[in-house]
Amino acid sequence: MNRRVVHTRGGLPADVLTVIEEPEPTAPERGQVLIRTTAFTVHPGDLQSIEAYPGKAAQPVPAGVEATGVVEAISPGTRVAPGVEVGGRVTVFPQPGAWSQWITAEAEVVVAVPDELSDEVAAQMLANPLITVMLRREAQEHLAT
Repeated sequence: MNRRVVHTRGGLPADVLTVIEEPEPTAPERGQVLIRTTAFTVHPGDLQSIEAYPGKAAQPVPAGVEATGVVEAISPGTRVAPGVEVGGRVTVFPQPGAWSQWITAEAEVVVAVPDELSDEVAAQMLANPLITVMLRREAQEHLAT
């Protein structure tokens, strides 16, 4: 089974998030990579998007956008980044529904993880630098005015 964190309405994450079980994903389609997750981050932005979700969803909305894991399968003919291989550790961002035991990601958002990084650090290595650059630019613009 695949456990996935989801919500069906907006609100405080502690009140609206739940875990569902669903079948494990099948083989990835062309251009995709199947990943068994080992760690995922919980960013303030993730929580804000859950709180701000409008209305009520007809189907559960998967939570999270960033995760680290092990490649279980790569669809035939799919071009992947250097170092991405079956059995290898990878991180992925953006990946809607990343708070899940298994994810099927588009190959272009999958990056190999260096051996010296823990899964917990690797799960943050794509979004955190981007956020840092955005914050720095915002601070520079603020100081310039």
